[in-house]
Amino acid sequence: MDNISILTLNVEGYRRFYMQSQGGNLSNLSILDSIINECDPDILLLQEDIIPDKENEYPSGWVRVSVCESHKAHSVYDKDGNLKKICNSVLVRPQNLFKVTSQSQLNLDIRSDDNTYITHERCGAIASFKNIIITSVHLSGGRFEDRQFNYFINLRDKQVSQLIGADIIAGDFNSNLYEEKVPTSHPVYVKLKTPIERQAFAKYFTSGHKPLLDADYLPVLVTQPTDVYGNTPDAVYYNPKKLLLITSYVVDCLKYRTHLNYPLLTDHNGIYCKFKCI
Repeated sequence: MDNISILTLNVEGYRRFYMQSQGGNLSNLSILDSIINECDPDILLLQEDIIPDKENEYPSGWVRVSVCESHKAHSVYDKDGNLKKICNSVLVRPQNLFKVTSQSQLNLDIRSDDNTYITHERCGAIASFKNIIITSVHLSGGRFEDRQFNYFINLRDKQVSQLIGADIIAGDFNSNLYEEKVPTSHPVYVKLKTPIERQAFAKYFTSGHKPLLDADYLPVLVTQPTDVYGNTPDAVYYNPKKLLLITSYVVDCLKYRTHLNYPLLTDHNGIYCKFKCI
């Protein structure tokens, strides 16, 4: 196995396909399949995935080899109207199943820095594709944590520290690598009154990266937004002792819109990477 390629994507619980009020349609799953097939990665890493009612229903032509259940989605329901838990997953083509030599799941820290608050469950889905250990992860973040950011400044750092040892760590980090990308229009940020508060928010919003950099992982450079808000919360880190980055690019899923101009597929773009194994 000289090369290995991945595609990481937050699929937002596939809810866009079911929300008819926003122009969603189940037949649009074929568009997502076409995007994935055009990239043709060896490994597909999904966040906010849901375990389908039918085996391997979506995306078609893929097999989940590692799944970890995370928090309940706010708008993803089963056929009985119950909220479904979303998950992170690692998928391969059926013909590559023999290359998967192990799989595991890891529950991540969800307590605030002072142990006062416990937030929504987070986890990593892990699979070894021959001798390359790959993790699909969705770190803490979002409305609840953003509003309580003073309690969760170091939470994402603690979470990624638990993943060190994998060769590829990819997914939705819910944070930006660079402080200059901190969204000053964020509804929490605009209400902050002092430079100290804004500095603390910036540290919170860029957390989840330093432990990997300190452990000599390399980040894949992402030069364009990966979410509907114009931020870059999605990331890929890799072990340069085992992998050499050949190419990478953002997979534009946000260009697909309904007739009401809502995102058709998901509120994220994907990231494709191809590595040479060394």
